[in-house]
Amino acid sequence: MKFLTLIGIIALVWVVGLFAFADRVRNLTPAPEPARADAIVALTPGSNKLFNCCVDLGFEAEDTSGNAQEIAAWARSKHYDSLIVVTSDYHMPRALLEIRGMAPEVKLTPYAVSTPSLDNSRWWRAAVTARRMTLEYMKYLAVLGREGLHRLTGKHEGRTPAAAAAGAKAS
Repeated sequence: MKFLTLIGIIALVWVVGLFAFADRVRNLTPAPEPARADAIVALTPGSNKLFNCCVDLGFEAEDTSGNAQEIAAWARSKHYDSLIVVTSDYHMPRALLEIRGMAPEVKLTPYAVSTPSLDNSRWWRAAVTARRMTLEYMKYLAVLGREGLHRLTGKHEGRTPAAAAAGAKAS
């Protein structure tokens, strides 16, 4: 009986967390005018046809973690201290966690793009939007757990020694 109670409490905390996450996502838009930054990074799938000039494009990343590694290396190579991060509203919390994990020394300003299907307080009633939000929440929790573990152990693959030191100072 105690085990079932524990499972019930964990499930309740998870559901409350999911709805808090969804509320956070809904409140990311409309995004306020961002402050000036050194550069803008946009996390978009298949972005190789967006621009013809005047833009650095990265093609190595296959996922958000890869985007974060690529962005961190690029920002360091350009000596950028601040970035405006552009991505969809539901993706923004995880994208920020991933990039902060790889580049803790860089100031990030979120600029979320609204996802119309999620711009509804009853997102959980439609299977497609409930699935999208739930999957993104699960990914967010996984990254949050990984970053917490790295913080506790002092380890973080992909960080340069200077970035790791900056991350330790910021803590």
